[in-house]
Amino acid sequence: MLPLLIIAGLTAAAGAAKTIGDVKSAKGQKLSLQMQADDAKRNSEIAGITADRIKALGEINAEAVLGTADINADIALRTAQMQGRSTMALAGISADTTLGVASLNANYALNIADINTRLKLQIGDANMSIADGSYNLMMDVAEFNADMAERDAQDVLDVGRREEQASRLATAQTKSTQIARLAANGVALDEGSSLRIMTATDYIGELDATTIHQNAVRAAMGYRTRAVADMTEARMQGLAVKANAMGARMGIDAEVLRERSEASMYAAGTRAAAAMDALSQRQGAAIVANAATDEAIFYGINQRAQAGFEALNIRTNSTFDALDARIQSQNYTNQSRGLQVGAASISPTLTAASGLLDTAAAVAGKWYSASKAA
Repeated sequence: MLPLLIIAGLTAAAGAAKTIGDVKSAKGQKLSLQMQADDAKRNSEIAGITADRIKALGEINAEAVLGTADINADIALRTAQMQGRSTMALAGISADTTLGVASLNANYALNIADINTRLKLQIGDANMSIADGSYNLMMDVAEFNADMAERDAQDVLDVGRREEQASRLATAQTKSTQIARLAANGVALDEGSSLRIMTATDYIGELDATTIHQNAVRAAMGYRTRAVADMTEARMQGLAVKANAMGARMGIDAEVLRERSEASMYAAGTRAAAAMDALSQRQGAAIVANAATDEAIFYGINQRAQAGFEALNIRTNSTFDALDARIQSQNYTNQSRGLQVGAASISPTLTAASGLLDTAAAVAGKWYSASKAA
């Protein structure tokens, strides 16, 4: 009987030891599976957070790319506009300088022409004044000479009158002497030879007086004729001087008109050329400014288009990366759930009960075998 009890006790002890080991192993497996389930759950949460962060970061990067493109486009456009305004301002300054220089050159040419023409007109006026002075001087000299000739003529006439009077007085004295002599001789005075003598004396006396008068008149006429000739010659010479001065003045007037016309044409041409040059500069600056603005606009459009494609690519990649992260999160979730199910399926109590039942069966089997053998 005693050996059977020993065998049963040893079998029961061995079964109990195995049951205890199985229970510990079941607890260890359950704890390990639970820990793995918790790790999988945390990895799932991390993967979910990572997916959200990937999505958010992709959106941030996309917006950053779009914002950077907008900033670059705005900077390019503002820079082009500033450069355009600067170009237009410089062109305006250059155009105004061109117009100013042209105006200075035109005014200088007009002023020089005005000075030259004024000087020439003054010279012409001076020549006219000199001609008038020469004419007046010639006429004054001629009038003075005419006055002197008139005085000489008057002197000749006065001398002629005195000589004529003296001749008539001498004739009268001669006739008186003849009358006295004839009367003293008792000769009749109104007949015969005495009458002829008296008549001859009157004729000769009148002839002498008339000759003296005519000579004086001729001499005075000579002086007066010479005075008229001198006046005429002086007037002709003076008129010739004035005519020469007038011709020179007309030539000066024509030259002045020509110089002023040339200066006006030069000034007008200079201003017109400067205006065309200034207009060309402003138009060229406008073309450059518009081209720079258009280029900046196209650059902005290209930048925004590239940024749009890049942002779309970033969003697409971030969406796929986030989707991968979410799939990974779901996989971790599924793994966690599987591990939790596995952990829940392990029961140390059931393991202990099963071990005890196995031990009891073993003990019973050993007892039965031993009893049968005895």
